[in-house]
Amino acid sequence: ATTASFYLYARGLMVLDTSQAILTFKLVPITVIFLAFALFGDPILGHEILAAFVVLAGAAFLFVSFDAGKFRISAGILWMFAAVGSWASIFVFADKILDQMPFEHYMVFDTFGASLFAIAVPFLPKARLEIRRALRDLGPIKLTWFFANTLTNFIAQVCLKKAFSRLPARDWSASSPKFSPSMAS
Repeated sequence: ATTASFYLYARGLMVLDTSQAILTFKLVPITVIFLAFALFGDPILGHEILAAFVVLAGAAFLFVSFDAGKFRISAGILWMFAAVGSWASIFVFADKILDQMPFEHYMVFDTFGASLFAIAVPFLPKARLEIRRALRDLGPIKLTWFFANTLTNFIAQVCLKKAFSRLPARDWSASSPKFSPSMAS
């Protein structure tokens, strides 16, 4: 899912400015809250619902335009929403999986799974064409950037997943009002 998330993000960047793309990631925590509620029945705090509406309203203000009497949404935003959903699912599932296994085992399976997906990519005709084109244009600067980016991403992924293993995804206060799945029905 991590590789797919980066693919979706890169597709969105082909259409959007980086500043717009980055703003969509403010939607990841909101998506995590509602996805955890929908899949695992995790409670939702009242202030989280209010914060979700504020962030969603801000996102709509930034990414939805009204042109010639019609609402318009950039195709890049749709790619970013898909990336947000993918990253949110990674966070929700990682939190639940790390409750069941040690961090070291999770990292082995996570890295192995991402590698399997990456190995399959060259078998897709369009991806193979893009890889060939990129390799033809590969120079020292691009190669250095690739390895620096890959190393930084790996370190960030290890740190993120280590945080998941040490801290609960959410810190619930006993005094806060909570919404549970039984209240939603």
